Amino acid sequence: MRPPDTTRRRMRCVLAATTLALATAAAPARACDLCAIYTGSLMRQDKTGLMLGASEQFTYFDDIRQDDHSVPNPDNEWMSSSITQLVVGYQITPRLGVQANVPLISREYRRLEDGIARRGDVGGLGDISLLGRYTPVSRAVGSMLVHLEVFAGLKVPTGDSDQLAEELAPHDEDEGHEDEGHEGHGDHEHDALSVALPPDRTAHHEEHEHESAVHGHDLALGSGSVDGVFGVTLYADWKRLFGQAAVQYVVRGNGDFSYEYANDLTWEAGPGFYMATEDTWTAAVRFVISGENKGRDHQEGMLLDDTAITAVYLGPGLAMTWSDALHADLAVDLPVEQDTTGKQIVADYRLRAGVGWRF
Repeated sequence: MRPPDTTRRRMRCVLAATTLALATAAAPARACDLCAIYTGSLMRQDKTGLMLGASEQFTYFDDIRQDDHSVPNPDNEWMSSSITQLVVGYQITPRLGVQANVPLISREYRRLEDGIARRGDVGGLGDISLLGRYTPVSRAVGSMLVHLEVFAGLKVPTGDSDQLAEELAPHDEDEGHEDEGHEGHGDHEHDALSVALPPDRTAHHEEHEHESAVHGHDLALGSGSVDGVFGVTLYADWKRLFGQAAVQYVVRGNGDFSYEYANDLTWEAGPGFYMATEDTWTAAVRFVISGENKGRDHQEGMLLDDTAITAVYLGPGLAMTWSDALHADLAVDLPVEQDTTGKQIVADYRLRAGVGWRF
């Protein structure tokens, strides 16, 4: 029997809003990539139980920017980043759910090391996110369906942060980790250093800028910090038209090697159109605009110059559902604005794909 139109629209509504929540929940800051759509589906409001998902985001970097201007890349430096997200969730009630996001990260790169271009790779487990999700609104308003969801949680330090040791000033590298938790740069023993090294550690990072645009904070798999994740998603549709929006804010803690990533704001929005709404499946196209704003990272209380970015991406997206269980999506993100500080390597494009199954 063909389900009522309102029921079918509500199924699409909840699925799309949940997918958007999973796409933005606990996304790492740029240092770990903006990456990772976390894909899943709820479909029906009266359905509780287990959800499993997997997603992939591939990002390719080879555009070097110096203080917000493109500069030549004579040494052919590049980085490719693949982040696979495994998602396990459980819907406790129709409005309340929990989930865990487990990132598996692989990065290959070519960068200058001691004046020589070398290839290398890093890979392994990233920082796991544990989230709670709540739906305060999911109802029909006239001929429109509206679904609002909020989420919050923690990102725990399960990823390898050893690459952050590269960001230490030369005197710190010589001393090892003895001062890893020390923040008292006003002490007398540091007075001479404070004169020689300005607060933003410019002299140290100019050295690194001459060596490479691929930094240790770009390659680190984890931060060593416990971070807070907060966000909200909104979905609304009218007939075959729909719109989605999401905002997420990550509050960073002090991590390993006294490194603290800057707080990160990410967002996504865009309209879409259902090309097909059959009894057991739907297919839709989307226009996606997304971006982030991230400030300068800190280490040992000092600002690092080559870490801030404001980025905006545009691109098409496809999504499909089957029955009340399966959701799959694909998106292409092309940068239209990338404002940076210092010398950084930025994304040429991102490819995102995901699939989720609701039991």
